[in-house]
Amino acid sequence: MKHNTIARKILMGCLLLLLLIPTVNGCAMDSKEVSESSSDKDEDDSKDRDTEKKKKKKKDKDKDKEQAEPEISIDGMTFNYNNCSFDMTEYVPAANAIMDYYVVGDWVILDLHVNPHFGIYEFFNMYYADFVYEIQGANLTWQGDDLSTAVYTMYNEICDLWGRQIAHIDEAELMGVTFVDDDTIEADCWKINDEGKEETYTEEFEYENNDKALLSCVEYYMGNDRALDRLIKEAPENAVAYVMVNPPAIITERAYIGDDDGDGLDILGVVSLKDAQTMHIESKDPDESGNNQRYMDRFTDLYKGGSEFIRITVPEGIPTESVVLESKEHGTNIWDIATISGKSPQTGTFITAKR
Repeated sequence: MKHNTIARKILMGCLLLLLLIPTVNGCAMDSKEVSESSSDKDEDDSKDRDTEKKKKKKKDKDKDKEQAEPEISIDGMTFNYNNCSFDMTEYVPAANAIMDYYVVGDWVILDLHVNPHFGIYEFFNMYYADFVYEIQGANLTWQGDDLSTAVYTMYNEICDLWGRQIAHIDEAELMGVTFVDDDTIEADCWKINDEGKEETYTEEFEYENNDKALLSCVEYYMGNDRALDRLIKEAPENAVAYVMVNPPAIITERAYIGDDDGDGLDILGVVSLKDAQTMHIESKDPDESGNNQRYMDRFTDLYKGGSEFIRITVPEGIPTESVVLESKEHGTNIWDIATISGKSPQTGTFITAKR
């Protein structure tokens, strides 16, 4: 009897031990197999998560595509956008026909005919849902889907998107412009020569698009938050802010510039690309007490996407004042206030961190 009791206890112990050992398909697994099984499960879970992410990404992309394809039509001098109609004779009384329209990025551009020499291009922003910019000229063109590269002609001048002259010809009218490459524009020219006969020819001009980031900044002020992400991507890796000297009216009309924001002849705009920064303007010439800070009550706290606009006179020569940006993460960074220049006209540039 005693031996039977011991045998039963041994048998029950073995059964209990078997229950505690993990099994797959009825077979006991050693620790290596348990680890491999756990790893396989984690891998499957990871694949499932990746699949869900891809599905969500595709869904978001499809949603963006739907939003980027509004209902647009032209009826005489009326522009129809989704459920809204715009009588273009109210926007451009001199126009007598809508020749065409183009959709590029956030914009619908209407080509309105005025006379044989030039027309009016009206820029409708799809985020702002209204016409916000206008060009008087002809032969508007750009590279691919990058509207920041746009150029147009006005009689004998070639201008960039913001109306700044980048080239001109003498005693001739420009009939068209095309991009030869990223840095070269070919212009079709027409004139009446000394013999009273028509003459056509082509000329090439160098053009460097220095203000690609400016369009992203404009679109950010139109209400497209993703344009801020694009502006940051266009910036150098260590950039802490985007600074502009005399930005176009499409920005300044929508930016806050208070009555106490300086009294200079120019406008300085700073858009922060980082969080937790403090900005102020510092003079390079201390006063009698040794103070070199201007606008003592204007130490502005800036978050990412926040901005500050100040009226200030930008010197043509040696800078007399500086923008100072300070943060725990990026230290103190200084940009001397001066006219921004390059091979082609330029409004904005990036302030970069020293660390």
